[in-house]
Amino acid sequence: MVGKKKVEKKKRKKVLDGKGIIDVKLSFNNTIVNLKDSNKKTLTIVSAGNIGYRNTEKVTPFSTKNIVKKVIEEVIEFGIKEVELQLKGISPMRNIMIEEFFKYKDSLSINEISDKTPVTFNGVKPKNQPRK
Repeated sequence: MVGKKKVEKKKRKKVLDGKGIIDVKLSFNNTIVNLKDSNKKTLTIVSAGNIGYRNTEKVTPFSTKNIVKKVIEEVIEFGIKEVELQLKGISPMRNIMIEEFFKYKDSLSINEISDKTPVTFNGVKPKNQPRK
């Protein structure tokens, strides 16, 4: 009879200064949350696909709430107390994401919320005029 292997969970190193960055990339198809320390080194990545959602389930309010819960668990595990929230992209779940982070304000403090969405300046090149 073959015994089961014991799988030990890796011990996570605590962030020394207690500060971190939550980088959120939003799109119409998925939401990706990247947790970084103050030196911008990636600690963990959480997305709707990682949690187990597929196809159109990835962009629902319920999946967004579960992503935030998972990120908050990781933040507490790393010992981060102060967070900077950076949002990039447009999505219908953007406001829900921000509201969910503020529900956990007793366990962490959000110092700054910034929008990193790229904006085009010149727009599309105009169509050429036909020759005479």
